[in-house]
Amino acid sequence: MKEKKILKEVDAFTTVYLVDPLAVRLAYLLSRYNRISPNLITTVSLSLGIISAISFCIGKEIFGALFYYLSFLFDCVDGKLARITGKASLFGAFYDALVDWTVAYSIYLGIAYNSLSYEPKITYAMLLFIISKLLYIRIIHYKGKIYKTYETQEEDKKISIPTFGRAKLIPDAIDWDFLIIILPTVVNMRRLRLFILIIGAVFYILLSCVNSYILLKSLRMSNDLKGS
Repeated sequence: MKEKKILKEVDAFTTVYLVDPLAVRLAYLLSRYNRISPNLITTVSLSLGIISAISFCIGKEIFGALFYYLSFLFDCVDGKLARITGKASLFGAFYDALVDWTVAYSIYLGIAYNSLSYEPKITYAMLLFIISKLLYIRIIHYKGKIYKTYETQEEDKKISIPTFGRAKLIPDAIDWDFLIIILPTVVNMRRLRLFILIIGAVFYILLSCVNSYILLKSLRMSNDLKGS
């Protein structure tokens, strides 16, 4: 019962099955020590993430994958620790989000830089993936502002995401990170990363198109209601 209080109702597939079982136990262990704050754990996550990015940049992919996993593990621990200890804060949420972005895109760029030496196509695919992901994030942000400004009905909120237990069956950002950063390293197939990056870029482009369509449809409905 305790675990349910600190776990999200729905989360990324990889988070639920590959990280949370260990993160929950680690969070409860660290909660015994008052000097260990959630923000300190976030800083540990940032440090490990930067080491991962540097490792990928110099071609040490095994270390890069290992340090990324550890970074994400502590990233999952900080929020759970905050809920256990009652130390959740707005600054902590902002700091956590900032670290998530810093770690992810630092590793992306580290992989892209190193790939130039053996497979430039991976570098170009990584840049395409980054652009398509940022485009999707921008559209989602803009859609939220439009909904708030025009008070349109958010039809897409009625769409339920299929789940298996707590795990989303539609890939989340974290799932793509695991597929891009860890999987090709574990199976020792660098070219697999090229394939995953292309699929990921297409995935985010399609999501951008769908959300743009929903946004335009909502705006038309809002204008029709105001005109009638």
